[in-house]
Amino acid sequence: MARDLLPWSPWREMMSLRETVDRFFDERPSTSVFHPSIGIRETDKELIVEADIPGVRESEVDVEVEDDKLIIRGERKHSEETKREDYYHQESSYGSFSRVIGLPNYVDGSRAEAEVKEGILEVRIPKVEKRQPKKIAVKGKAKPSSETKKEVKKEIK
Repeated sequence: MARDLLPWSPWREMMSLRETVDRFFDERPSTSVFHPSIGIRETDKELIVEADIPGVRESEVDVEVEDDKLIIRGERKHSEETKREDYYHQESSYGSFSRVIGLPNYVDGSRAEAEVKEGILEVRIPKVEKRQPKKIAVKGKAKPSSETKKEVKKEIK
C-alpha cells in the first residue's frame, strides 16, 4: 500500500530543525580553526596592533600593508596530541588564519614594523606628521579708474 500521507504540522518541522541543530552542536569537527585575537592601541606617535599567535613562528607569519589595510596571514601548525591511558584532551586550535584591519588615514603604512615576542605579534605603524593648514593670500585686480572706463566705452563704439 502507498505510504500514508500525514497532514502538515509546524511542530514536526520545528522538531526536525531542533534535531538538526542538536546534531550540529553534538558533533565535534575533526579540525578546528585558529583565529588570533587582535588588540589595537594608539600612542601620540604610532598605532600599535597586537595579535595573539602562540605557537606560531615568525617565519610562518606574513604581514602586509596594502592601501588602507593591515593584513596578517599565517598558519598555526598542528602538534601531536597527548594520549594517556583512556584520557585524550586538546583545546588548542590550529590552521591557516588571515586577519584584515582597516587603518586610519593618519598613519604611514610604508614605515610599519613587525616583531614577534612570546607569542604576540606586534605591528607598529607610525603616524604621519599633522599637516598644518596653509594660509593662501587672495589677490585681486585693482578697480578700473573712470578714465579706463571711458577708454573701454570708446573702443566698443
